[in-house]
Amino acid sequence: MAALKQPIFRVVAIVAEGDPESDTKQLIAYARSNNKVQIRPNKIPF
Repeated sequence: MAALKQPIFRVVAIVAEGDPESDTKQLIAYARSNNKVQIRPNKIPF
């Protein structure tokens, strides 16, 4: 989450191995609302 809050990072890769799905969805929602490009796993629909 700290990297998503930095304005210099525009593209983020989300590796969700071992993380709860709800945490990953929260990261995706935050990234989307802040116009970040996401590279994320296909197994988590959003």
